[in-house]
Amino acid sequence: MTDKNADNQILDSQTTQAISVGLSSDEIPEKLKASMKQKIFNNIHNQASKSINTIREHEGEWLDVAPKLQMKVLRRDHKLNSQTALWKLEPGAVIPAHEHPVEEECLVIKGQINFADHVLREGDFEVVPAGINHIEMQSKTGAIVLLRSDIPEDLSWIE
Repeated sequence: MTDKNADNQILDSQTTQAISVGLSSDEIPEKLKASMKQKIFNNIHNQASKSINTIREHEGEWLDVAPKLQMKVLRRDHKLNSQTALWKLEPGAVIPAHEHPVEEECLVIKGQINFADHVLREGDFEVVPAGINHIEMQSKTGAIVLLRSDIPEDLSWIE
């Protein structure tokens, strides 16, 4: 019997069959199988860990942005000009009216923030489309919010 693709094959079918039979997984001892499996999983975990960035609650630096207002940058992507940051508003904090040049996402983690009669409470999530003007924002109770937005070039407008 001849193979139709014999010219393209590195090994003939008889040799390939013999190798595959010789590599039957039934002949590998269970201890070796378990060891190989663990090495594969460890390698996968190590590769994934290299690309995962975890910031613990006590890590990072809170920056004073304005009276009663602090920010801790968690991540910046300069290629996309975006950042994810925690903002801490003390009771009575005020952020003046401002425009959003790009979309902003806001999740209230603790406390509440007010935009006149519009109130965001703990667990509330809001998306502000690009080009929208925000009215003045206040926090009577204090709050911690997670914001994903553009990287601000200048925060002097807040003071």
